[in-house]
Amino acid sequence: MSVTDTRFPALLEQFAADLQSPNEDIRRRATDELYERIISQYADAPSDVVTVIAEQVQEFIRNKMANPNDVNENRAALLVILCFVCAGQNFYTELSNKLEPILRGYKQMSVDANLCELVVKLTCILVKGCGRMSIDQFSLDVPKALERISREEQHETRRYSGIIILKEIAIAAPSRYYHLITPVEQFFEQLFGTMTDPKQYIREAFAETMQATLVVLIDREREEQKNNNSDITTGQDLTSSNTSYAINTESNTFLKAYNMAYNEAMKCLQVETTTKNKNTQREDRIHGGLLLLNELLRVSDVKFESICQDLIQPYSAPKPKPISYKDVHRSRVALTFERTGPLSPMDIIDNPEQSQIQVQSSLIRSIMLDNFVNISNQVFQYRQQPKSMIPNVLIRILPRLASLDYRWFSHQPYVDATMTFIYERINSHELKERQLAFHALGLMILSDKTNRINDTDSLITTTPLTKDMTKIFECLKQTFIPISSTNTSITSGHAHRRQNSNQSSSSSQQQQQSSINNLLPCRYSSPDSSVFACITMIGEAGPDASKCLDNLLEYLLHCGLNHSLLFCLDKLCSMPLIHTDTKRKIHQGLLENLRSILSNPLAYNPNLTNGQSDIILIALQTLRIFHFEAQAIEPSFIDILNQRFIEHDSVRIRIESIITITHLLRKLLLPPSQASLSTNTTTSLIAANKLRIKIGVITQRILTIGVTDLDPDVRYNVFLTLQDDFKQFLAKSEALELLFFSLHDECHEIRELALSLI
Repeated sequence: MSVTDTRFPALLEQFAADLQSPNEDIRRRATDELYERIISQYADAPSDVVTVIAEQVQEFIRNKMANPNDVNENRAALLVILCFVCAGQNFYTELSNKLEPILRGYKQMSVDANLCELVVKLTCILVKGCGRMSIDQFSLDVPKALERISREEQHETRRYSGIIILKEIAIAAPSRYYHLITPVEQFFEQLFGTMTDPKQYIREAFAETMQATLVVLIDREREEQKNNNSDITTGQDLTSSNTSYAINTESNTFLKAYNMAYNEAMKCLQVETTTKNKNTQREDRIHGGLLLLNELLRVSDVKFESICQDLIQPYSAPKPKPISYKDVHRSRVALTFERTGPLSPMDIIDNPEQSQIQVQSSLIRSIMLDNFVNISNQVFQYRQQPKSMIPNVLIRILPRLASLDYRWFSHQPYVDATMTFIYERINSHELKERQLAFHALGLMILSDKTNRINDTDSLITTTPLTKDMTKIFECLKQTFIPISSTNTSITSGHAHRRQNSNQSSSSSQQQQQSSINNLLPCRYSSPDSSVFACITMIGEAGPDASKCLDNLLEYLLHCGLNHSLLFCLDKLCSMPLIHTDTKRKIHQGLLENLRSILSNPLAYNPNLTNGQSDIILIALQTLRIFHFEAQAIEPSFIDILNQRFIEHDSVRIRIESIITITHLLRKLLLPPSQASLSTNTTTSLIAANKLRIKIGVITQRILTIGVTDLDPDVRYNVFLTLQDDFKQFLAKSEALELLFFSLHDECHEIRELALSLI
C-alpha cells in the first residue's frame, strides 16, 4: 500500500489540469474519470491508508484554494473533494472532519456565483458526514446568510450565496432549519427582501429557497395537526375538497406566515405605474411577486404537480450516458457505507429530486381558494408585459389556477384568454417561451378534461377544449417542419420565424438529421421535446383527443427516432383511453422504422458517424421498450441481431444488441397460451421445439462472445443478461466448458457473475 500512497499525489496532478478547465464538459469528464480511479484503487483501502490519503487530499485542497481569486483552481479543489466523499464512508467521514472548517471559511471569499453554489452544497454534505450533527451546527450559518441577503448588502454574489445557503440547509437538515427560522414571520420579513432583488437570477434563487422552506413548514404543519388530533387528510384527498379549516388565526403561526407570504406577493402585483426611470424596478417587483405566487400555488394542488412530474419532467431528463461494467456492478453489490456510490459525483450536485418533492398544505390551499378571484384578476393584467421573464412565470401560473378551481375559472372569460395567451407564446421567437407554452397547452387540456369528469353536478357549462381540436392540431403540426423545406423558404409564417430565430441550432440539427437520414429517411424534422410532452397530455384527455392523435401519427412516425419521441409513444400505448387501432398503428409504424434502420447495409459499416451510432442504439432500445407481439420480432429481428449486431465493430452497439436479443429471447421462452396449443397441438409442439433449438444456438454464440470478446464491458453484460431464464441452455456441456473458462477472466466482477451462473 505504501507504493500506492506515493503515487497518489501524481494521480491528483494528472487530473488537475482538466479539473481546472473553464470548459464544463472537460471538467465533468475529468471528475468522472478521477472518481473511477479512486473507486478502483481505494474503495476497500484500510483505515490507515485512508488517513494518509485524506491528509494528502487536505494538503492538495489548501494549495489549490490558497488564492481565492483563481476560480478555476478553487473549482478543481472542490471537485476533488466531491470525488472522495462519494467514494465511500471511510473517506466521507475522514474528509468531512478535515475539510468542513476550510470550506466554511472559504464561503466568505467566493467571487463566482456558480462556484459559490458548489461550495455551499459541498459544505452541507460535509456537515452531515462529520459525526457531530449537533444543534449548533448551522446556528451560525443562518444568521450569516440573513446578513448577506439584507438590503444593505451591495455585492450581488454575497446576496446570492446567502439565499443559496438557506436553501441547502433546508434540504440538508430540515428539522434544524425549522428551529433556526422560528419565528417564521420575522424570518420571512428578511427573506422577502430578495424577492425584489435587481438581479433576476437572485429572484429565481429566492423562489427555490421559498419552495424548500415551504416544504419544511408544511411537514411541520402536518405534524402539529396530527399531534392536535386535527382532521387532516392526505394531499390526494385535499385536492378534491375545497373546505377551509376552522383555525384560530391568533394561535396558528403557520396560517399567519402563509397569509404574510400571500399578502407580500399580492403587494408586489399591485404596484402602480410609476415614472419611466422606475419601470425596471416595477418589473422586478412584479416578477418577484409572480414567482412567490407560483410557489404558493405549487403547494396548493398536489395532483397537478404529480402530473407535471410524470408527464413533463421526464422529457427534460439528460441523455443517458454510457456506463462501464464497474458502475453496473457497484449498483448491484451492497457497499460498506449507507448509500451506494453514484454513477457520477456530479449527480449529487445536479440532483433534481430535491426540487420534485410534492407536498400540499391545507392552509395554503384555503388561502388560495378564498382569494381566487383576486389572484386571477391580478395576474391576468400582466399578459402583455414586454419582458419575457414576467410572461414566462405567468404561463406557469395560469394552468395551476385553472386546475385549482376550474368551475369558477371556466365561468369567467379566463379560459379563452388563457388559450389566446398560450397560442401567442407558441408563436414566440424564443425557444424557452415556446416550450413553456406547449407545456401550458397540454396542462390546460388535461385540467379541462379532469374537472369535467369530476363535475357530477354539471356546473361547467363551457365547451370542452377537446371538442374542436383543429387549432390545437395546427399548432402541433407546424412544429414538424418538412425536411425538403428546411433549406428553403417555408410557407408557414410561424415555421419561418422558428427557423430564423434558431438558425444556429437548426443548422446543427439538420447536420445530425442528414447523417441519420442515411439509415432512416425522414419526412419531417423532429420538434422540441415540449411538443411531445404536450401530445402525451392530450392523449390523457380521452377519445376526442384520439382523433387528433391519429392525424399526428403521420408526423410522429416520420420524424426519426429520439428518446423524447419514444417516451411519448410508449406513454400513449399504455393509456387505456387511447383506441386500440391507434396503438396498433404506432406499433406497426415503429416496426417499419426499426426494420429500415437495422436492415440497412450502412448499419453494419465499421466507420459509423456518432449520429448513425446513436440511432442504431435507440432502435435497439426501442425493441426492448415496447411490448411488440412475438410474431412481429421473430424471426426477422432475432436473425438480424444474431447475424449482424452482436459482433458489431462498435462496443456500444455490441452491448445493446446483446441486451436486446436476450430480452427478446426471454419473451419467446414464455409458455404459449392454452388457446394456441389447442388449435393444432402437433404443429405447435414442432414449432416450439424448433424455436427452442434456435434459442439454444444463439445462447451458445452469445456465451462464446462473453468469453472471447476483448472488451470487459461486453463480457460483463453477456454474463449479466444470461443470469435468468437461460439455465436449460447453459447446463449443456459446451456451455459449462465456457463458463468454467470464464472463471479465469482478468476482471473479478466477471468471475463473480460466471460463478453465480455455474
